[in-house]
Amino acid sequence: MVYFSWLAGDWSFFKGRWDVGNYLAIAQNGYEYHPCTAETKSECGTIGWFPGWPLLLAFFRLLGFDLNTVAKLLPSLLFLGGMVLTERWTRQLNLIPERKRFYLSFLVFYPLSFYFVTAFPYSLIFFLANLYLLVFYSDPNTPRFFKLGLIAFGISLTYPTGVLFLLIPFGYYSFQWMTSKRKTLSSKSSIARSLWPYLQKSALCALPFILGPLIYFIYLGVKFQNPMVYFEFQSHFNRTFGNPFTIIYGALFHAPTTERNFLSWFLVILALGIDRASLRRFPELSFYFFAAFLFSPATGTTEAIFRHSLLWFPLGILIASNQRPRWIQFLILLLSGIMMTAFFVPRFMNGLVI
Repeated sequence: MVYFSWLAGDWSFFKGRWDVGNYLAIAQNGYEYHPCTAETKSECGTIGWFPGWPLLLAFFRLLGFDLNTVAKLLPSLLFLGGMVLTERWTRQLNLIPERKRFYLSFLVFYPLSFYFVTAFPYSLIFFLANLYLLVFYSDPNTPRFFKLGLIAFGISLTYPTGVLFLLIPFGYYSFQWMTSKRKTLSSKSSIARSLWPYLQKSALCALPFILGPLIYFIYLGVKFQNPMVYFEFQSHFNRTFGNPFTIIYGALFHAPTTERNFLSWFLVILALGIDRASLRRFPELSFYFFAAFLFSPATGTTEAIFRHSLLWFPLGILIASNQRPRWIQFLILLLSGIMMTAFFVPRFMNGLVI
Protein backbone atom coordinates (compact mmCIF):
# COMPACT_ATOMS: atom_id res chain seq x y z
CA MET A 1 0.00 0.00 0.00
CA VAL A 2 2.80 2.39 0.92
CA TYR A 3 4.64 1.71 -2.35
CA PHE A 4 1.63 2.29 -4.57
CA SER A 5 0.63 5.40 -2.62
CA TRP A 6 4.15 6.76 -3.08
CA LEU A 7 4.01 5.91 -6.77
CA ALA A 8 0.75 7.81 -7.12
CA GLY A 9 1.96 10.76 -5.08
CA ASP A 10 -1.12 10.49 -2.86
CA TRP A 11 -3.84 7.99 -1.96
CA SER A 12 -5.49 8.24 -5.37
CA PHE A 13 -4.38 4.68 -6.10
CA PHE A 14 -7.15 3.51 -3.78
CA LYS A 15 -9.91 5.80 -4.98
CA GLY A 16 -13.02 4.29 -6.47
CA ARG A 17 -12.83 3.82 -10.22
CA TRP A 18 -14.66 1.76 -12.83
CA ASP A 19 -16.39 -1.16 -11.09
CA VAL A 20 -15.53 0.17 -7.64
CA GLY A 21 -18.03 2.99 -8.03
CA ASN A 22 -20.76 0.45 -8.71
CA TYR A 23 -19.82 -1.69 -5.72
CA LEU A 24 -19.91 1.36 -3.44
CA ALA A 25 -23.24 2.44 -4.92
CA ILE A 26 -24.74 -0.99 -4.25
CA ALA A 27 -23.42 -0.97 -0.67
CA GLN A 28 -25.01 2.44 -0.13
CA ASN A 29 -28.23 2.35 -2.16
CA GLY A 30 -28.90 -1.26 -3.17
CA TYR A 31 -29.39 -2.45 -6.74
CA GLU A 32 -30.76 -0.22 -9.50
CA TYR A 33 -31.68 -0.99 -13.10
CA HIS A 34 -32.77 1.15 -16.03
CA PRO A 35 -33.72 0.26 -19.61
CA CYS A 36 -30.50 -0.58 -21.41
CA THR A 37 -29.65 0.33 -24.99
CA ALA A 38 -26.44 0.33 -27.01
CA GLU A 39 -26.27 4.13 -26.73
CA THR A 40 -26.88 4.33 -22.97
CA LYS A 41 -25.32 1.12 -21.72
CA SER A 42 -23.49 2.99 -18.94
CA GLU A 43 -26.88 3.90 -17.50
CA CYS A 44 -28.15 0.33 -17.16
CA GLY A 45 -27.74 0.34 -13.41
CA THR A 46 -25.69 -1.84 -11.10
CA ILE A 47 -27.11 -5.34 -11.61
CA GLY A 48 -23.98 -6.58 -13.40
CA TRP A 49 -21.99 -6.76 -10.14
CA PHE A 50 -22.43 -9.63 -7.70
CA PRO A 51 -23.52 -8.80 -4.12
CA GLY A 52 -20.88 -10.50 -1.93
CA TRP A 53 -18.42 -7.59 -1.75
CA PRO A 54 -21.01 -4.77 -1.42
CA LEU A 55 -22.80 -6.78 1.28
CA LEU A 56 -19.58 -6.91 3.29
CA LEU A 57 -19.00 -3.18 2.79
CA ALA A 58 -22.60 -2.45 3.80
CA PHE A 59 -22.13 -4.54 6.95
CA PHE A 60 -19.20 -2.36 8.09
CA ARG A 61 -21.17 0.74 7.15
CA LEU A 62 -23.99 -0.40 9.46
CA LEU A 63 -21.42 -0.72 12.24
CA GLY A 64 -20.66 2.97 11.83
CA PHE A 65 -17.48 2.84 9.73
CA ASP A 66 -16.93 5.21 6.84
CA LEU A 67 -17.63 3.34 3.59
CA ASN A 68 -14.73 4.81 1.63
CA THR A 69 -12.25 4.15 4.43
CA VAL A 70 -13.37 0.53 4.68
CA ALA A 71 -13.07 0.14 0.92
CA LYS A 72 -9.46 1.36 1.08
CA LEU A 73 -8.24 -0.63 4.09
CA LEU A 74 -10.24 -3.88 4.09
CA PRO A 75 -8.80 -5.31 0.82
CA SER A 76 -5.23 -5.19 2.18
CA LEU A 77 -6.30 -6.93 5.38
CA LEU A 78 -8.13 -9.62 3.42
CA PHE A 79 -5.13 -10.12 1.15
CA LEU A 80 -2.80 -10.51 4.14
CA GLY A 81 -5.26 -12.94 5.69
CA GLY A 82 -5.39 -14.87 2.43
CA MET A 83 -1.59 -15.10 2.40
CA VAL A 84 -1.63 -16.57 5.92
CA LEU A 85 -4.22 -19.13 4.83
CA THR A 86 -2.11 -19.87 1.75
CA GLU A 87 0.90 -20.70 3.93
CA ARG A 88 -1.25 -23.07 5.96
CA TRP A 89 -2.91 -25.01 3.14
CA THR A 90 0.29 -25.33 1.12
CA ARG A 91 1.82 -26.88 4.23
CA GLN A 92 -0.77 -29.65 3.88
CA LEU A 93 0.46 -30.31 0.32
CA ASN A 94 3.94 -31.04 1.71
CA LEU A 95 5.64 -28.45 -0.47
CA ILE A 96 9.27 -28.01 0.41
CA PRO A 97 10.03 -24.56 1.93
CA GLU A 98 11.81 -23.35 -1.20
CA ARG A 99 8.79 -24.03 -3.39
CA LYS A 100 6.42 -22.56 -0.83
CA ARG A 101 8.46 -19.35 -0.78
CA PHE A 102 8.30 -19.20 -4.55
CA TYR A 103 4.51 -19.58 -4.51
CA LEU A 104 4.06 -16.80 -1.95
CA SER A 105 6.40 -14.60 -4.00
CA PHE A 106 4.45 -15.43 -7.14
CA LEU A 107 1.26 -14.16 -5.50
CA VAL A 108 2.97 -10.86 -4.64
CA PHE A 109 4.71 -10.31 -7.99
CA TYR A 110 1.94 -11.56 -10.26
CA PRO A 111 1.43 -8.79 -12.91
CA LEU A 112 -2.02 -7.83 -11.63
CA SER A 113 -1.62 -8.60 -7.92
CA PHE A 114 -1.89 -4.88 -7.08
CA TYR A 115 -5.64 -5.30 -7.58
CA PHE A 116 -5.67 -7.24 -4.30
CA VAL A 117 -5.15 -3.97 -2.38
CA THR A 118 -7.74 -1.94 -4.30
CA ALA A 119 -11.46 -1.68 -3.59
CA PHE A 120 -12.36 -4.42 -6.06
CA PRO A 121 -13.70 -7.75 -4.71
CA TYR A 122 -10.58 -9.76 -5.59
CA SER A 123 -9.09 -9.68 -2.11
CA LEU A 124 -12.33 -11.07 -0.67
CA ILE A 125 -12.52 -13.93 -3.14
CA PHE A 126 -8.78 -14.58 -2.64
CA PHE A 127 -9.36 -14.86 1.12
CA LEU A 128 -12.42 -17.11 0.74
CA ALA A 129 -10.82 -19.33 -1.90
CA ASN A 130 -7.75 -19.93 0.27
CA LEU A 131 -9.98 -20.63 3.26
CA TYR A 132 -11.83 -23.17 1.11
CA LEU A 133 -8.59 -24.83 0.02
CA LEU A 134 -7.40 -24.97 3.64
CA VAL A 135 -10.57 -26.75 4.76
CA PHE A 136 -10.67 -28.99 1.69
CA TYR A 137 -7.06 -30.16 1.76
CA SER A 138 -7.13 -30.70 5.53
CA ASP A 139 -8.93 -34.00 4.85
CA PRO A 140 -10.30 -34.37 1.32
CA ASN A 141 -11.20 -38.03 1.86
CA THR A 142 -13.71 -37.09 4.57
CA PRO A 143 -14.62 -33.52 3.59
CA ARG A 144 -16.46 -31.23 6.01
CA PHE A 145 -19.34 -30.45 3.70
CA PHE A 146 -21.08 -27.87 5.90
CA LYS A 147 -18.00 -25.67 6.28
CA LEU A 148 -17.05 -26.11 2.64
CA GLY A 149 -20.62 -25.31 1.61
CA LEU A 150 -20.72 -22.03 3.53
CA ILE A 151 -17.40 -20.90 2.07
CA ALA A 152 -18.38 -22.01 -1.44
CA PHE A 153 -21.61 -20.03 -1.15
CA GLY A 154 -19.62 -16.93 -0.21
CA ILE A 155 -17.26 -17.41 -3.16
CA SER A 156 -20.07 -17.85 -5.67
CA LEU A 157 -21.93 -14.82 -4.29
CA THR A 158 -18.86 -12.59 -4.69
CA TYR A 159 -17.79 -13.00 -8.31
CA PRO A 160 -19.36 -14.63 -11.41
CA THR A 161 -16.37 -16.84 -12.19
CA GLY A 162 -16.18 -17.95 -8.55
CA VAL A 163 -18.45 -20.83 -9.53
CA LEU A 164 -15.48 -22.34 -11.39
CA PHE A 165 -13.84 -23.24 -8.08
CA LEU A 166 -16.22 -26.22 -7.98
CA LEU A 167 -13.86 -27.77 -10.55
CA ILE A 168 -11.20 -28.25 -7.86
CA PRO A 169 -13.13 -30.77 -5.72
CA PHE A 170 -14.75 -32.22 -8.83
CA GLY A 171 -11.35 -32.68 -10.47
CA TYR A 172 -9.80 -34.05 -7.27
CA TYR A 173 -12.40 -36.79 -6.85
CA SER A 174 -12.53 -37.56 -10.57
CA PHE A 175 -8.77 -38.10 -10.79
CA GLN A 176 -8.81 -39.97 -7.49
CA TRP A 177 -11.32 -42.43 -8.89
CA MET A 178 -9.49 -42.73 -12.21
CA THR A 179 -6.26 -43.69 -10.45
CA SER A 180 -7.86 -46.04 -7.93
CA LYS A 181 -7.50 -49.77 -8.36
CA ARG A 182 -11.26 -50.16 -8.43
CA LYS A 183 -11.43 -48.64 -11.92
CA THR A 184 -9.99 -51.92 -13.24
CA LEU A 185 -13.10 -53.85 -12.24
CA SER A 186 -14.59 -55.48 -15.28
CA SER A 187 -18.35 -55.45 -14.72
CA LYS A 188 -20.30 -52.28 -15.31
CA SER A 189 -22.16 -52.63 -12.01
CA SER A 190 -18.88 -52.88 -10.07
CA ILE A 191 -17.53 -49.80 -11.81
CA ALA A 192 -20.73 -47.90 -11.02
CA ARG A 193 -20.52 -48.92 -7.35
CA SER A 194 -16.91 -47.78 -7.13
CA LEU A 195 -17.74 -44.48 -8.82
CA TRP A 196 -20.76 -43.62 -6.66
CA PRO A 197 -18.89 -42.43 -3.49
CA TYR A 198 -16.75 -40.08 -5.59
CA LEU A 199 -19.81 -38.71 -7.37
CA GLN A 200 -21.49 -38.06 -4.03
CA LYS A 201 -18.52 -36.12 -2.70
CA SER A 202 -18.19 -34.15 -5.95
CA ALA A 203 -21.86 -33.23 -5.97
CA LEU A 204 -21.96 -32.20 -2.30
CA CYS A 205 -18.91 -30.00 -2.81
CA ALA A 206 -20.14 -28.54 -6.12
CA LEU A 207 -23.78 -27.70 -5.36
CA PRO A 208 -23.11 -24.77 -2.95
CA PHE A 209 -21.14 -23.02 -5.69
CA ILE A 210 -24.32 -22.84 -7.75
CA LEU A 211 -26.42 -21.39 -4.91
CA GLY A 212 -24.86 -17.92 -4.97
CA PRO A 213 -25.66 -17.05 -8.60
CA LEU A 214 -29.02 -18.85 -8.36
CA ILE A 215 -30.17 -16.81 -5.34
CA TYR A 216 -28.89 -13.60 -6.91
CA PHE A 217 -30.74 -14.24 -10.18
CA ILE A 218 -33.94 -15.08 -8.28
CA TYR A 219 -33.57 -11.83 -6.34
CA LEU A 220 -33.18 -9.84 -9.57
CA GLY A 221 -36.16 -11.63 -11.07
CA VAL A 222 -38.34 -10.75 -8.09
CA LYS A 223 -37.17 -7.14 -7.84
CA PHE A 224 -37.14 -6.29 -11.55
CA GLN A 225 -39.74 -8.81 -12.79
CA ASN A 226 -37.25 -10.36 -15.18
CA PRO A 227 -35.11 -13.38 -14.13
CA MET A 228 -32.93 -12.97 -17.27
CA VAL A 229 -32.15 -9.31 -16.65
CA TYR A 230 -28.54 -10.04 -15.63
CA PHE A 231 -27.76 -11.77 -18.94
CA GLU A 232 -29.48 -9.02 -20.93
CA PHE A 233 -27.29 -6.51 -19.10
CA GLN A 234 -24.11 -8.43 -19.91
CA SER A 235 -25.02 -8.79 -23.59
CA HIS A 236 -24.65 -5.01 -24.01
CA PHE A 237 -20.97 -5.39 -23.08
CA ASN A 238 -20.19 -8.10 -25.65
CA ARG A 239 -20.60 -10.84 -23.03
CA THR A 240 -21.94 -13.61 -25.24
CA PHE A 241 -20.49 -17.12 -25.36
CA GLY A 242 -18.16 -18.02 -28.20
CA ASN A 243 -15.22 -20.24 -29.17
CA PRO A 244 -12.42 -19.32 -26.71
CA PHE A 245 -9.61 -20.37 -29.07
CA THR A 246 -10.93 -18.16 -31.87
CA ILE A 247 -11.30 -15.23 -29.48
CA ILE A 248 -7.79 -15.70 -28.08
CA TYR A 249 -6.39 -15.84 -31.61
CA GLY A 250 -8.17 -12.59 -32.45
CA ALA A 251 -6.83 -10.93 -29.32
CA LEU A 252 -3.26 -11.96 -30.06
CA PHE A 253 -3.22 -10.74 -33.66
CA HIS A 254 -5.98 -8.18 -34.07
CA ALA A 255 -6.87 -6.75 -30.63
CA PRO A 256 -5.46 -3.63 -28.92
CA THR A 257 -1.89 -3.78 -27.65
CA THR A 258 -2.91 -4.28 -24.03
CA GLU A 259 -4.66 -7.56 -24.69
CA ARG A 260 -2.04 -8.82 -27.11
CA ASN A 261 0.83 -8.03 -24.72
CA PHE A 262 -0.76 -9.60 -21.71
CA LEU A 263 -1.81 -12.79 -23.47
CA SER A 264 1.56 -13.16 -25.16
CA TRP A 265 3.49 -12.73 -21.91
CA PHE A 266 1.13 -14.98 -20.03
CA LEU A 267 1.61 -17.76 -22.58
CA VAL A 268 5.38 -17.31 -22.19
CA ILE A 269 5.04 -17.74 -18.41
CA LEU A 270 2.96 -20.87 -18.98
CA ALA A 271 5.54 -22.33 -21.32
CA LEU A 272 8.35 -21.62 -18.85
CA GLY A 273 6.65 -22.69 -15.66
CA ILE A 274 4.43 -25.74 -16.15
CA ASP A 275 5.72 -29.22 -16.89
CA ARG A 276 4.33 -32.76 -16.80
CA ALA A 277 5.49 -33.35 -13.23
CA SER A 278 3.45 -30.46 -11.84
CA LEU A 279 0.41 -31.42 -13.92
CA ARG A 280 0.53 -34.96 -12.58
CA ARG A 281 1.05 -33.97 -8.96
CA PHE A 282 -1.89 -31.55 -8.83
CA PRO A 283 -4.30 -32.65 -11.58
CA GLU A 284 -7.28 -30.92 -9.93
CA LEU A 285 -5.50 -27.55 -9.87
CA SER A 286 -4.39 -28.06 -13.48
CA PHE A 287 -7.95 -28.89 -14.48
CA TYR A 288 -9.26 -25.79 -12.71
CA PHE A 289 -6.64 -23.48 -14.17
CA PHE A 290 -7.05 -24.47 -17.82
CA ALA A 291 -10.85 -24.42 -17.56
CA ALA A 292 -10.76 -20.96 -15.93
CA PHE A 293 -8.27 -19.74 -18.52
CA LEU A 294 -10.64 -20.71 -21.36
CA PHE A 295 -13.78 -19.50 -19.57
CA SER A 296 -12.91 -15.80 -19.78
CA PRO A 297 -12.51 -15.65 -23.59
CA ALA A 298 -15.46 -18.03 -23.93
CA THR A 299 -17.66 -15.16 -22.71
CA GLY A 300 -17.03 -13.43 -26.04
CA THR A 301 -14.11 -11.12 -25.27
CA THR A 302 -10.66 -11.10 -23.69
CA GLU A 303 -11.50 -7.79 -22.05
CA ALA A 304 -12.15 -9.47 -18.71
CA ILE A 305 -9.25 -11.91 -18.91
CA PHE A 306 -6.93 -9.51 -17.10
CA ARG A 307 -8.81 -9.29 -13.84
CA HIS A 308 -10.29 -12.79 -14.14
CA SER A 309 -6.70 -14.02 -14.09
CA LEU A 310 -6.53 -13.02 -10.42
CA LEU A 311 -8.64 -16.13 -9.77
CA TRP A 312 -6.02 -18.31 -11.45
CA PHE A 313 -3.61 -18.08 -8.51
CA PRO A 314 -3.33 -21.91 -8.19
CA LEU A 315 -1.16 -21.57 -11.30
CA GLY A 316 1.66 -20.65 -8.92
CA ILE A 317 1.46 -24.08 -7.26
CA LEU A 318 1.92 -25.75 -10.65
CA ILE A 319 4.96 -23.60 -11.40
CA ALA A 320 6.39 -24.12 -7.91
CA SER A 321 6.10 -27.91 -8.32
CA ASN A 322 7.88 -28.25 -11.65
CA GLN A 323 11.14 -30.14 -12.11
CA ARG A 324 12.85 -27.45 -14.15
CA PRO A 325 15.91 -25.47 -12.96
CA ARG A 326 15.29 -22.95 -10.17
CA TRP A 327 16.54 -20.07 -12.27
CA ILE A 328 13.42 -20.43 -14.41
CA GLN A 329 11.28 -19.65 -11.38
CA PHE A 330 13.42 -16.59 -10.68
CA LEU A 331 12.98 -15.50 -14.31
CA ILE A 332 9.20 -15.88 -13.99
CA LEU A 333 9.15 -13.67 -10.88
CA LEU A 334 11.35 -11.10 -12.61
CA LEU A 335 9.16 -10.98 -15.74
CA SER A 336 6.00 -10.78 -13.66
CA GLY A 337 7.36 -7.95 -11.51
CA ILE A 338 8.49 -5.99 -14.56
CA MET A 339 5.10 -6.42 -16.22
CA MET A 340 3.35 -5.15 -13.10
CA THR A 341 5.51 -2.11 -12.29
CA ALA A 342 6.42 -1.02 -15.83
CA PHE A 343 3.18 -1.70 -17.67
CA PHE A 344 0.05 -2.50 -15.69
CA VAL A 345 0.35 -0.20 -12.67
CA PRO A 346 1.10 2.89 -14.82
CA ARG A 347 -1.87 2.11 -17.07
CA PHE A 348 -4.06 1.66 -14.00
CA MET A 349 -2.87 4.97 -12.56
CA ASN A 350 -3.57 6.72 -15.85
CA GLY A 351 -7.18 5.56 -15.73
CA LEU A 352 -6.87 3.03 -18.57
CA VAL A 353 -9.09 -0.01 -18.12
CA ILE A 354 -7.12 -3.23 -17.80
